[in-house]
Amino acid sequence: MVGINQSDKQSLSAFQKEDLHNLSPFTAFFIFGLNTLEIVNKGNVDIYHLELKMIDGEGNSEISKFKYNVDSGASVSGDISLKMSDGTRPKEIIIYPALVGSVSGENTNKVFTCLEYGKVIKL
Repeated sequence: MVGINQSDKQSLSAFQKEDLHNLSPFTAFFIFGLNTLEIVNKGNVDIYHLELKMIDGEGNSEISKFKYNVDSGASVSGDISLKMSDGTRPKEIIIYPALVGSVSGENTNKVFTCLEYGKVIKL
């Protein structure tokens, strides 16, 4: 999982607070039987990829990536594996958008996972 701590979060100049609020209207659909995830990005910020947190009935969790980018105003769908490392199926997944932004004062970009905008899907 790519994660950024709070101090890094504050240094990501490309993400203005209003941009993060505009991102929140992404929609996630899971198509049962096909193991297909569809994402609709209704925001004005491109989604670099999505992180899927799979949680079993005992509170154990694992993170995997849905390695599709979703342009602003677009949608994408793809197959996902719903098996945890022990072979069990999770009880729910939480889908988090990950964005790319430039780091203030540096000539580099970082991936930022928006944990505050997770979408929960019960399985």
